[in-house]
Amino acid sequence: MQSQLVEQLRPSVVLMDINMPEMNGVEATRQIKLRYPERIVIGLSVNANAENQQSMKEAGAVQLIPKEAALELLYDAVQDAVNGREI
Repeated sequence: MQSQLVEQLRPSVVLMDINMPEMNGVEATRQIKLRYPERIVIGLSVNANAENQQSMKEAGAVQLIPKEAALELLYDAVQDAVNGREI
């Protein structure tokens, strides 16, 4: 489903929640990056522990942001990713 939305909407940046009902965000990120490697994926989670950080990076996300910090960090994370700066 997520890959279909990326195909249909063609976003430059995808914001991905790790916890989703049918497929977790790590696997969805992996599938999106396989089909659309130029897309930028930034993860969001209430549980942004080291294990989830590593899983999302391995799947192709540029960063995993804790949801409680999203307001402060999300704009900068998107700008840095789009501009090709290391996060």
